[in-house]
Order: sequence, then C-alpha cells, then structure tokens
Amino acid sequence: MSLLYFPSWLIVAAFFLVTCVSKGMIFDIRPSVEEYLPNYDFYHNLSRMNQCLHHVSSKYSEFLDVQMRYRSRMGLTQFVVRVSNFSLDSVSKSKSDNRSRILFSYGEHAAEFLPVQSMFHLIENITQGYDLLRETHGAKFTRYLLNNFDLFILTIVNPDGRTIVERTRNYCWMGTANSVDLNTDLTANLRRTSKGTYRIIAAEPECRVFRELTSKHSFDAFFSFHSGSRQILYPLSDENSKGSGVDVLYLASLMSSSLKSGFKLVPANTSLFDAGIFTYANQERKIPFTYKISLWGGKEMKSDIPDKNCFSTFNPPSEDLKAELEVIHPLYPTIFNFIHNWKQTQILIMAQQQRSKTGGVPFSVSFFIFILGCACVLLLCNIRVPFSWKIYYRRQRRIVSLRSLGTLFAVICPLT
Repeated sequence: MSLLYFPSWLIVAAFFLVTCVSKGMIFDIRPSVEEYLPNYDFYHNLSRMNQCLHHVSSKYSEFLDVQMRYRSRMGLTQFVVRVSNFSLDSVSKSKSDNRSRILFSYGEHAAEFLPVQSMFHLIENITQGYDLLRETHGAKFTRYLLNNFDLFILTIVNPDGRTIVERTRNYCWMGTANSVDLNTDLTANLRRTSKGTYRIIAAEPECRVFRELTSKHSFDAFFSFHSGSRQILYPLSDENSKGSGVDVLYLASLMSSSLKSGFKLVPANTSLFDAGIFTYANQERKIPFTYKISLWGGKEMKSDIPDKNCFSTFNPPSEDLKAELEVIHPLYPTIFNFIHNWKQTQILIMAQQQRSKTGGVPFSVSFFIFILGCACVLLLCNIRVPFSWKIYYRRQRRIVSLRSLGTLFAVICPLT
C-alpha cells in the first residue's frame, strides 16, 4: 500500500514517534522524586502557552506580533513575541529610530518554569493596560512602553527540553533534546580572517533565533532569565566597547534594589566564561547591556542525590506562584526606565558629534572671528573723519528760518 493512501498528519506523527524512540530522547528517562509538583491550573504547559500566545496576537495585533518561523531540533516552535507601536516602523525608515530595542530570553533550561511565567505576567500587564483608561497607571505604563521600546521576547528557547520534562515528569532535565545546556555547552568554534580570530556560536538549532535576531537588529540590552537562586550576573570584561562598565554595574544595582529579596550581584569575566548565550550576546554581538538574572531560589540541590527535588529548587509551589510574580514584576519597569534614559542620552551625544563633524564651526575659527569683530568695533569708534568730508557735509545742509516755518504752518493749518 502506498503512503499516499494515509493522511498527512498520520505520516508526520509516525515519523515523530519513530524519531523520538530511536534517539531515546523521551521514553528512556525516569521521573524525578519531587517534594511538590506543578499544578497546571497555575503554571503553563506547552499547549496552554500556544493557546495564550495565539489569543493575544489575534486580539492585540496592532502592537503585539507572534513570529513562528524558528524551530527546535524536534521541530517545535520557538515563539518570538514582538511588542511595540508598529506604526512607528514606517517612520523609522525615513529617519533614525529612537526606540530602545531590548531582547528578553526565557525557557533556556527546561526545568525552570518560573521565568516563563514571569514573561506571561509581563505580557498580561501590557495587554491589560492597553484596555484601561488613559489616566490609569497601567495604561500610562503600556503606552510608554509601546511608544519608546521595540521589545523582542523569546518565550521559550528550549521547547524540546520542556516537552521531555512534561512527558517524563523528570524535573531535573535542563538541556535540549540533544542534552545540550544552552548556557554552558555551546562550544565556540574559531574562525580566522584577515582581521583576526573570533568565535561563533555553535550550530545548535535552538541558537538560530539568537544568531538571526542579533544580526538583523541592533539591541541595546539583552536579558537571560533563569531560576534556582537570587542573583544578577553581569559581564566584567571590558572587551565590549559599546557598554560602560559603570552603567552596567549601576543598572545591576538598580535591579537588585527594586526587588524585595536581596539579589546578589555576581560579576563574570565573559572572556573566560563558559561558551553560552550570555557570552555570545556580550562578546560576539557587543550588546551594551547584557545580564543573566536568576529570579527565584529554593532549597539548594544536593549533588549526592540525583533526580530529587529539582522542581522545588527552581520553582515555587503553585499556590505561591502569583505572589512571587508580583514580587518579581518591579524588575521590568526598572529596566525600561534606565534603558530609555540611557538611549536618549546616547542620541543627544551622537547628534552633537554629528553637528561638530558636518555643520558646526570649530572653536579656533569662532575665536578668530570674535577677535576680528572686536578689532573692527574699536577701529570704527576711534577713526577720525577727514576735514574735506566735513566741509562737504556742511554744504549739503539747508538752513531754514523760523519765519518761513511759521508761514508754512499757517498755510497748511489755517485758523478757523
């Protein structure tokens, strides 16, 4: 019997099943022993994520777009959400775009559910603010964000790993379907050119979205969100000339102070750091502000007890999820306010530099013109008029007597 007699969906499903079994990706993994498990009435599983993203993209299409062109190793969609005032795109083609461009990354580790939930909480705040009255705080926040930012959100970078976790109930699984940790296991390939030797990100299918987005857009900031501890990792290396070390540290301290729980600031030398997305964004793409933020931490995982209590290490209990998201949310307005002010300052500096190169007059020339003008004024004040000029001026004057003026006035204005 030919394959043409079978429905197309059945052929795709059979191919997917055979592939997964042959590679041993899903069914050979044992469940982990957990203190508590996720309640999917609070947490989002993959199917609910897809439904929510399709819903918001159809309802708020004027400022929220969901791109589905990027795929993982297993062919699952890596949703890219873009949030901005799309009407400004046509304006930016004719003149410079003053919007701040930020890239958020979530779901790089399969077992870290909380960062993905914080992303949905952010989208919920943006969309709800759009429906509120303009005078409310939520509406002002949404319109401020839409008019001043071009936000790209990688909703879940590692959907394969999340699928493995949901199907096997092994909440200790962190990597992709190929057991690759997107933060530490991306081997950096060296390429030699006439300008020297540089590194490129590994050819993992999940990394294609990073390569293409960062090459197409000039981002001002990149944030990689995780869980398992409460800390903010920022680059210590000075090789990234686009970002000031003082500004990078200052933003890290602002983010830490915006959160109720004390977040530890951890400097990382990205030139020696493990080859991952964080290092790639800072070293290869030279994004000025690059951070790896761990949003929540439970009990420390004991290395001598494998596959145990991993979910409670990376994620809070389901009944505490909403409260934890409210605690985390002030982090986002802090990021937006700082990046916006920094961007406007950079625009002013670039405008001044451009004027000095093209239309501006150098200081030395301005000073010379000023001295020359002062000399001309002094010369005119002290000049002596020749005697012949004075005689000619006197000849030109006409002497009129008072009697003639009186007669003329009587003719023009006779007495009544």
